[in-house]
Amino acid sequence: MLVCLFACKNGRQHFLDGITLVEVKEDSLGNKINYVSCIVSTIKYRFKNGFIYIQPRMDVEERYEIKSIRKYADSLVIKTYPVKGGSATYYIKLKKVDELYWKEESYNEVNFFTDSLNSIELPVVEQPCIECFNKEECDEMKKNGEW
Repeated sequence: MLVCLFACKNGRQHFLDGITLVEVKEDSLGNKINYVSCIVSTIKYRFKNGFIYIQPRMDVEERYEIKSIRKYADSLVIKTYPVKGGSATYYIKLKKVDELYWKEESYNEVNFFTDSLNSIELPVVEQPCIECFNKEECDEMKKNGEW
C-alpha cells in the first residue's frame, strides 16, 4: 500500500534531508556493530537539499539528484539520477527492520543501515589483520602501532 510520494527538486528539502545512513553489520549473535574492513569502506547515504551523496565501498562519494521518494508502510524507494555524466536511473530500496535500522537487499547481499547518530553508539569491530595481510606484515604493523 502506497502511503505517499515525495517529489524532490534541487534545493527542496524532504523528510530525509540532513540524515546520513551508515552501513552496519551483524555479529554472530545478531547484534549490530560498526565493522571496519581493511579492504573496503562502509557504505554511506547522505541526504542534503534534494540530493543524495553516495559513498560506495571504494571511498569516492558520488552525487545523485533525488527525483522521487516513495514511502510505503515498511519501506522506501528512492529514485535518483547521476549529476555528473550518465543518464541511468538508480533506485535505492530500503526496508524498515525496526525503529533504528533499515535493510537493503541487492547484488546477493544484505546491507543494514542506521542513522549516523545511532551508529556512533554501536561497538566497533575491526577485521582481523591476518585476514588482510600476512603474519609478518601484521606483526610489523602491530609493533609500530599501525594496527
